[in-house]
Amino acid sequence: METTILGKAFGIPSRLLPPSWEDFVEGHKAMWASENLVVQSDARLPARKLLEELRAPHWYRAVTARLLPPTARAAFAMPYRGAEARLAEAAISWIECSTRLCPERVRCVGPYQEAKGALVGEGSAGLPNPIAEPSLDWADANGCG
Repeated sequence: METTILGKAFGIPSRLLPPSWEDFVEGHKAMWASENLVVQSDARLPARKLLEELRAPHWYRAVTARLLPPTARAAFAMPYRGAEARLAEAAISWIECSTRLCPERVRCVGPYQEAKGALVGEGSAGLPNPIAEPSLDWADANGCG
């Protein structure tokens, strides 16, 4: 189901999707291990600006390093040793706990909701499109006006 939602979110036809999440993960690992996906210098500059010059919190840098495959982490020169690993795991644990308290419409980004809605035949997961169907009544009724 997750691969189907992911495919819908990115406009990938079902026939091109891996049959299971496990197959997706294996393909992802294989891609990072190959020479098809590399970090070039053009990518290092914005990463440095975002994480260092804009002074991203230490926990944010640690989580970013944790989420990258080791090859990308090394290419971006992002440390991920004992202290960073502990900080990342603590931050991820806090994020997971606090996220569970939020309703799905807050937890999940719009494209995920739209893809999920498309699977059951709804245009935008049952929500009106404010651009195509502007409705101040809807906004007022939902505390947005």
